Amino acid sequence: MIGSYIGIYLIFARDNRIPMIALNVPKPIIFKVVAQGSSALDDNDKKEIPPHNSWKLNTSQNEYLKKIFSQVFGSNSMGVSFTNFSDAHALRNNGIAWNIYKYNQKYPTYHIVVITGTWHAIKNGVPEQLRQYGIIDYKVILPELSEFNLQNATSDDSDYFMLK
Repeated sequence: MIGSYIGIYLIFARDNRIPMIALNVPKPIIFKVVAQGSSALDDNDKKEIPPHNSWKLNTSQNEYLKKIFSQVFGSNSMGVSFTNFSDAHALRNNGIAWNIYKYNQKYPTYHIVVITGTWHAIKNGVPEQLRQYGIIDYKVILPELSEFNLQNATSDDSDYFMLK
């Protein structure tokens, strides 16, 4: 549901001259990590990603990703390893955090609103990665989902929920 509103946010930002930046790691790099692992990244790829190689998910993100991996691939992983899939997700979390950090360094007085998928936005996703860059002042607002809602989420996951 939240995805249907993204276009409205982008139009609002454009019409009100609010700066917008892309935060994600380039897709070809993510695809390479999924297909071949992080060891396949060359020097040119490494220029496009955070300077750290700490792309590990915490336990709860890793457990959720196992469910997603199972749903996406079922019994036929098509040669994709869970480790590579997990590393790519962790790289995206870290890359988004790194790009937020760089923007915050350039414009320290700006407020930043990040629109990303729920499992990157959850506190143990990108926000956890922000802490390694010294950014600890943030609020996480998530949509209520059938598998993640007021009944099974805590303040460790989100600060606020947008109810259906």
